[in-house]
Amino acid sequence: VQRGASTPVEFSSEDADRRVADGALKIAPEDRRPDVWLASRFEDGVATAWTRLHISDAPQVREEDARQPLTWPVGISGQLSSPDERDTFVLAVKAGERIRIHPRTRSLGSDALLSLRLLAADGTLIAETTPNDSDEWPLEATAPADGDVRLEARDLLRRGGHGGRDREGDGQ
Repeated sequence: VQRGASTPVEFSSEDADRRVADGALKIAPEDRRPDVWLASRFEDGVATAWTRLHISDAPQVREEDARQPLTWPVGISGQLSSPDERDTFVLAVKAGERIRIHPRTRSLGSDALLSLRLLAADGTLIAETTPNDSDEWPLEATAPADGDVRLEARDLLRRGGHGGRDREGDGQ
């Protein structure tokens, strides 16, 4: 959720057969909380699970709404729906610009272990996450030149579906 911007909020059941839209959430620019917890109710009165949303100063896009290339910095929210799915985003960067991506999966309740790779336009590897004992592995790099780079995201365990469905990445 971008601080100061209106963000539509929708909940779905685990099997996605029920949905409830709760309107829009707007976090005031002066609100410095790092995240917010939300819940709602379906029409039949059944409560949704509590969901934690990260709050960022960077513009935010949903995977399905991403117009590429995306201007860096940006936060991306998406879903890995099927096993072995790899999502790709093109980012417009400037030479020497620091690229720091902090994936958020486990801290938001997802089972995914998000693996990230950053590639130059010609496919050369610039940087990739290094799995370690933490649940979420950041990616840090310096843009080698002005132009586009490609960010690839996948679940390290290649599960997809419910286990790998929710992820957010916040760029700085």
